[in-house]
Amino acid sequence: MNKLIFFVSIFVICSFGVKAQEDARGTLKLRMGMALPTGDFGKNDGSLQYTSFASKGQSYGFEATYFRSNNIGLDLLVFVNNNRLDENRLIGAYMNSNSLFDTAFVSVDPFRTLGGMLGMYFDLPVTDFFSFNLKFLMGTYIVQKPAGEVRVLTQQSETLLFSQTETISSKFAILTGVGIKASPIQNWGVTIDAEYIGSGLEFVFNENGQSVSIDKNVKYFLISFGISYLIE
Repeated sequence: MNKLIFFVSIFVICSFGVKAQEDARGTLKLRMGMALPTGDFGKNDGSLQYTSFASKGQSYGFEATYFRSNNIGLDLLVFVNNNRLDENRLIGAYMNSNSLFDTAFVSVDPFRTLGGMLGMYFDLPVTDFFSFNLKFLMGTYIVQKPAGEVRVLTQQSETLLFSQTETISSKFAILTGVGIKASPIQNWGVTIDAEYIGSGLEFVFNENGQSVSIDKNVKYFLISFGISYLIE
């Protein structure tokens, strides 16, 4: 990993050291779409931790690209993801964990993710009005695990309460992506981006009065639609 980061850094420095063939330009983009959890995130691994029950959510972001040459740019991406839990699956997991549980009620806030990424952007034009793009970004990845509780009713008419507190974890992460852009109007474009981002995160929180530490691979596929504006 360290070697990969080193070589990418050298490539970035060398690329932007080359004299531009034309005046510098840039693009600004507003984007929104879906955040699809993958890896350990959103997949029931047999535990009752909330990270196993994340469902698809919304993603919102802002992206700016500064071109020092025709096709290579420096890209900045800031995004926020909001993923609710699949409460039906969480209830089912509690019911399956104990044959004495009769029914359950869930009250859990969403997962929220904030990312700030910087790296290389490659514009690959096909025509004057249509192009592909590739990006390789690195940066900070912050995930807020929600607080919540599950109230279980047993067959003996007992009420049990299970709770988890909120915790926030952050780590270095890498984002890779591909996309397309169509420009039906001068300087304006419509974009579609597909990206993959994630990292292993440690969450330390309080579960039913006990301190718990878990390691999870919190990963996303981001599918975003955007509107971009070319600054010449």
